[in-house]
Amino acid sequence: MTKSADIDAWAEARPQRGTLRRYLSGSIDETANARPTARERLSLLTSKQLEELTHDACDVIRARLAAGPDGASALPESPHFHPKRTEARQKLCAMRENHFKDLCGDVYFELGRRYPHLAVS
Repeated sequence: MTKSADIDAWAEARPQRGTLRRYLSGSIDETANARPTARERLSLLTSKQLEELTHDACDVIRARLAAGPDGASALPESPHFHPKRTEARQKLCAMRENHFKDLCGDVYFELGRRYPHLAVS
């Protein structure tokens, strides 16, 4: 990845990592050393794939918070996304709360691993 691309990725990841941190609130410390297999899988994602997953997870968080206690049943479809990405976004939306929080924790820590300067923000 070029320095310019790394800066762009950091600029995008910083607010999203904040969204994940707020969503996870008290459960961040609990997940610090958990789920090594899931975290290993995330480490295999390309920067672009991680960026898309983070973006989609944050969209689901916003949709769930807006929908209230019942949660969001689906995200609006976007013509800008490939059909497979739209399908993946719907699967994220359909995840049970505890599994979705686990995934968000894993993404949060992967962002911190790839962009250590975010970890102190």
